[in-house]
Amino acid sequence: MRAAGVVARLAYGAAFTLALPAALVLWARAAATTVDLPALQSTPAGAALLAGGVLLAISSMRALWVHGGGLPMNAFPPPHRVTRGPYAWLAHPIYVGFVASCAGASLLAGSAAGLWLVTPAAAAGCAALVFGHERHDLRRRFGEASPRPWLSLAPDEDRPASAAERAAALLLVHGTWFLVYEGALALGRPRVVLSPWLPGERDWPVWVGTVPIYASISVRAALAPLLPRTARDVRELCVRALLVFGLAGLLYLALPFAADPRPIAGDSLLARVLAFDR
Repeated sequence: MRAAGVVARLAYGAAFTLALPAALVLWARAAATTVDLPALQSTPAGAALLAGGVLLAISSMRALWVHGGGLPMNAFPPPHRVTRGPYAWLAHPIYVGFVASCAGASLLAGSAAGLWLVTPAAAAGCAALVFGHERHDLRRRFGEASPRPWLSLAPDEDRPASAAERAAALLLVHGTWFLVYEGALALGRPRVVLSPWLPGERDWPVWVGTVPIYASISVRAALAPLLPRTARDVRELCVRALLVFGLAGLLYLALPFAADPRPIAGDSLLARVLAFDR
């Protein structure tokens, strides 16, 4: 390899492993006084996310070096497709590890700007790079991925869905909903609250006996990814669910509704279940 090529690769690697993280840290510090959202701090969760993200990224880079014959550089891509190690489970594990590291560092530092601004921006940048460049480049050089990573959308094929595809759908659907819902809860109660109650609804009694019907909705939703018959049906369910969750996240941010729970009469098992759910 010529000296110019070595220098180019070193500069490219330094830009993404040194300059980019430093720029994100400086951005989070500069925006600390402008992001008026809860500053969550958790040493255990932050350390776990940061360490897990770094280990995932490093092990993925090693897999590209050992099995792909190169490094994770779009300008100088590895000559061989890698489907081993972390790439057997995720299509883009380096980006997943990077975003997890951003979230972990933000939780460790208790940085609201890091968690609510820098981390989502990093995730959006990774997604733009994947959908705008890498996906097309990989298809051009290697064709469709075979075998597919486990945690991915099922293929658009009219055949019975496998157990692995159904399990991946469960994690994709419910994992995404968990992040959207818990993220909305972590934002806390908005300063200006709109009441969702209809006229007179606030005084309606809570019928504890209907808790099994109410709870059955969650059970049915949890089992939904197991019901489609074909791989195409599983894929369509996941795509629709992800679109709905994205819309729900936007509505959580745009509509500051907050409903204070009505009092629950009695101390029966169903009443305690309902109170726990709240």
